[in-house]
Amino acid sequence: MDTIPKMKKLYIYATENENRYLLEFREFDEQGKIITEVAFYEDGSVYEKVVHTYIGDKVVQSNYFSENEKASHTVSFSYDDNGDVNKESTWYADGSLTIKTIEKDLVALSDTITTRDEDGTVEGKTFHQFNKEGKPILEILFDEEGKEEVERTSFAYTDSGLPLKIEGIAQDGSEPFIRHFHYGTNEKGEVTFTRITDDGGEEMGSEKRSYDEKGNVTSLEEINHFTGQYRNMEWAYDDNGNNVAIRQFNNRAHMNVEILLEYNEYQQIALEETRTAGMGVTLKEYIYEYFE
Repeated sequence: MDTIPKMKKLYIYATENENRYLLEFREFDEQGKIITEVAFYEDGSVYEKVVHTYIGDKVVQSNYFSENEKASHTVSFSYDDNGDVNKESTWYADGSLTIKTIEKDLVALSDTITTRDEDGTVEGKTFHQFNKEGKPILEILFDEEGKEEVERTSFAYTDSGLPLKIEGIAQDGSEPFIRHFHYGTNEKGEVTFTRITDDGGEEMGSEKRSYDEKGNVTSLEEINHFTGQYRNMEWAYDDNGNNVAIRQFNNRAHMNVEILLEYNEYQQIALEETRTAGMGVTLKEYIYEYFE
């Protein structure tokens, strides 16, 4: 594979019913950081635009614009000594302000996220605790004033890091939300089956997976008995490991959506063809400009 040059601009064109128009535009600096993102309507007017400003490799401000590039809101970021965001301030077009602070405790492996308005009044607070692998083991939601605990959710994992149990307890006296996860694996140790049960052992959902010889997931079937949702997906890959086909089926095994992908010499997406049952075909062309 050729060395990927530094990308300067990306244009994404869509073609629907023989109508070709610019759908998205992205611009990057020479370090690969994204500077501008724009989404368009079919008539060429701006649907949404975001402009990012950096100091070093950290984004310090993002300006958001809505239809016809009308200012929507601005988000600024502050960072701690470890380079993690510790404050996020959002100014809205109506003059209001929301400030979110993230206080980390590296010893306790926890953080507390507090949201305040322009007057400093607390509007919400969440506490998280993590294990040594960075996975959440506890989440506590507080009331709008950030004082009283409203809901507590705990998470447990297998030795390999897979979810084992989720337990949510609300302070309003409602029944706890408890889910247990059970797994089946193949000879390579890849998870091929997951069964989700409630605390009484009743199955609430299941998931089946299959893989190719390189470990890529080639099929996924999910059933959620709690919500009634069903998902059946298939993926195909080329010799470079690129995903070249995505297919979604309904519960009658009829294909609802098929997405076919082609790549350029740098293994970047060049063409995306989406076929939706009863709605025809949509093409997306990815056109790249590179720094010399």
